[in-house]
Amino acid sequence: MRYTFRKDTWGHGYATEAMQGLIDYIKKFRTMRGIEGCVVSENPGSQRVLEKLGMTFLEDVTLSKIDGSQTFKGKKFQRIF
Repeated sequence: MRYTFRKDTWGHGYATEAMQGLIDYIKKFRTMRGIEGCVVSENPGSQRVLEKLGMTFLEDVTLSKIDGSQTFKGKKFQRIF
């Protein structure tokens, strides 16, 4: 899953709230053992969202745009239930 918020909505907790709702749903209705998430290294706000959700750093990764036109240094996080 990928998500994007307009810049004027950053810092209001919307990403954390939305992802916490998804985690709660997964834990209640699915048999998944955990989740993973990736962020662009240059985006500390998104990294903080994952940390607030109880996710821990797993490894450095290379991320790319959906169309493959650009790559970025990234970080992968995980949370085991």
